[in-house]
Amino acid sequence: MILKCRVHKLISTALVLSMALSFVSCGKKNSSGRKPSRSGQTIKADDPWFEDKRYDIDPGIDKSRPSEYVSRYLTGIDDRYFVIMNSGYYMLPDDITDWENFDYSRYEISVIDVFDFIENKTVRTIDLRNDLSLEGYFDNVNYADGKITVRTLNVDYDSGFSTIDENDIDPLTGKILETRKLDYDESNNFQRTYKFGGYKVDTIINWGSENPFYTIKVTSHDGTSNSLELKEEGVSIYDIQALFKLSDTTVLVLANTSNDMQIYKLDLEKCVLTSADMKEYEWLNRNYLGYFILGSDGETYQKTSLGISRINMENKTFEDVFDFSWCGVSRRLLDSLEVIDCSNDRIIMSGYRYSDGPNLSLTEQKAEFYILEFTRAESNPHAGKTILELYSAGGYVDNVTGDAILQYNENNDGYFIEVTDRYNANGLYTNDSFSTVTERNSEDDWDKFYLNQNAKLSANLAMDIMNGDGPDILLNTSSYGQLNNPNYLTDLSPYIGKVDPEKYFVNVIDSARTDGSLYQLPISFAIDGIHTDYKYAGSSGVGFTTDEYEVFLKETLNGTDVISAGQAVYFAKIFNAESDVFIKNGKADFTGPGFEELARFVKNNVPENSISWNDSAGVIYETTTPVLVGATVFKGKKNSPDEMQAMYATLHGYRNYFGSTTRLNGSRAILGLPSSDGRGPLVFPVISVAVSAQAENVDACGEFAKLLLSDDVQLRISLTDKLVVNREAFRQGAEAAVKFYNMEDDYAEYLSSDKNAQFSHTKYSNEDIDDLEKIVLSCSRISSEDSEISLILIEEMPAYFTGQKDLSAVIKIAQDRVQKVLDERG
Repeated sequence: MILKCRVHKLISTALVLSMALSFVSCGKKNSSGRKPSRSGQTIKADDPWFEDKRYDIDPGIDKSRPSEYVSRYLTGIDDRYFVIMNSGYYMLPDDITDWENFDYSRYEISVIDVFDFIENKTVRTIDLRNDLSLEGYFDNVNYADGKITVRTLNVDYDSGFSTIDENDIDPLTGKILETRKLDYDESNNFQRTYKFGGYKVDTIINWGSENPFYTIKVTSHDGTSNSLELKEEGVSIYDIQALFKLSDTTVLVLANTSNDMQIYKLDLEKCVLTSADMKEYEWLNRNYLGYFILGSDGETYQKTSLGISRINMENKTFEDVFDFSWCGVSRRLLDSLEVIDCSNDRIIMSGYRYSDGPNLSLTEQKAEFYILEFTRAESNPHAGKTILELYSAGGYVDNVTGDAILQYNENNDGYFIEVTDRYNANGLYTNDSFSTVTERNSEDDWDKFYLNQNAKLSANLAMDIMNGDGPDILLNTSSYGQLNNPNYLTDLSPYIGKVDPEKYFVNVIDSARTDGSLYQLPISFAIDGIHTDYKYAGSSGVGFTTDEYEVFLKETLNGTDVISAGQAVYFAKIFNAESDVFIKNGKADFTGPGFEELARFVKNNVPENSISWNDSAGVIYETTTPVLVGATVFKGKKNSPDEMQAMYATLHGYRNYFGSTTRLNGSRAILGLPSSDGRGPLVFPVISVAVSAQAENVDACGEFAKLLLSDDVQLRISLTDKLVVNREAFRQGAEAAVKFYNMEDDYAEYLSSDKNAQFSHTKYSNEDIDDLEKIVLSCSRISSEDSEISLILIEEMPAYFTGQKDLSAVIKIAQDRVQKVLDERG
């Protein structure tokens, strides 16, 4: 492994506090499951790689009849067959007059396909209505042990009485083998079936009591069944999250309860449940266990956004079986698919491809059904390449960026990008004052929570980068503004070269610069500002000075601000929007008139705290005074859309802009937040890329950043309804959006679904595109908050707002604290 250069600098207090977490990440897993970096390792020929095969199976429906829609899912597999359920409706006639008595069953699609994947052909199609004359609602279809089991719910609407039938069907003959009547309550609350050797375990939830509990039914190989209740006095059992095999006759039961996660041991032979020693299973990281699969090999697997791991109960480890970087399939697709079966060398996944935005794309609207088989390859085709680690929070990578990673890995001869999530927030924030969701019930609460979260995450990243153990590429970390420092990140300016203003929105790229250096490159972005009419803009035409916004607030909005934060958070927000005025080249200076203007404005015009969502929930206002609804201000009654004046908006794409403009009765301006110089709106990065200053190979990482700016990638991002920095791609995406939304009936319904504002469908044109481009060109600053500095301001500024100290005293303390942080970063 090539050793990275280690840089020794002074370390800030926040970094020192995170040292224990960071050091644990170097070389072994810590208690939250964080793994050491693989950056710099050379891929060997025998390293795991999986070949993929897609099964394209036509639904066995009547092709001569047009269908309204068809939904499909893989009900089960064995060593030869896939069994797929197809549900939906054929196109209904246009001349239906008696809807109440119309026979929908003649148009229903309820068809099962039995596909032989060895012969690669469908061997049986079973129409549940026409072939088997089954009646009722198909509640569940499952294939296991060589039988298709169809559960139907039959409701007698006159008596209100329901019955459940369960039919076993032979997959090859299509004939019913057996029919059983089931207990309605048990069947309706049935959740999962697990198989351990000769035992079958069914989990059934009971919602009827004050505290929900579970019934666990154990059936042995001889057909004998016994049941027990998982029930505790005063405790609600919400979910049995997983069962793990400990021995041939003992399994571990993980239950999600009102008393946190609880663990039990189940004796299958005696059907007895006992509490387990919680300390013995701390390694499971119980609060963040996700989606589990019991494989055909009897092992238990966990799927995450990064891949699939096997749970080794004996060694108390999670063992990587299938990292999504170990194949040539889009990881976003893999993230959306369900694992149907899993073993060490073969994985079956199925489901639908989901979009990144409101539509699959502006040019392709049809969802695709997938059945994918992955088998372990004899050798790794990327052997000899050096691994680069790309960090993405939660392991999330959008469709187009995921494809770009595949493209890079396929075409680069020397380097291979692997995606990780070594800095997941899970488990890091239980000690702060915002540790539970119920305590975060206002905008102030949530902003402070995220600032604390971002400060801690970026501290972990900064420490590991300084130690040479951080990731090479950082995706979507522009909210970690404290990383914008040459000790942590590389200036990407040399890798994008001189930017042509005819080809790119240069102002958007330049908005991300810190003291001239480009540490976080925006690839796709949103526009963050105040959506209103241009006639309300200040003298700059793109924003407001604090004095101008004060007039706008009092006269146009009648005193109700569209920015709904309380004083301290509000101040940090508008400070961040022009922090380049107050912090330059590592020096903080709050003594100028600009800082004083922001402070005076907030003190005189902003309430001390934001509105509690608990207090305002469910209140219907009928008043002639302004009403705050979310971030929208109405002048007049709440249900009078003609009086809507402005909204605070973060517009992620064309759909957002068109919809917001329609709601504001054609208002086309997105203006900047109140500032000392009347600057324009903020650029809010949706996709951004950064490169570690200690990257394994900075040039190789820079090549990936350039790829994300390429014409092809930018156009593909634009066609997923996102704003991009390439101007031609921006126009093409906008033109596709205009065409799409002008003919999209669902979009018209979406606009008219707001009961507070009924709108007719608006037709969009190139004029709307020109207006949006004008707004993009008015953006002046990126939204890349330095959380550590914002938290200092949130702590210190209230002393001035509440009159405890004069402004000069507060400025001195705040500036000294901020400067200390800047100095410690180097």
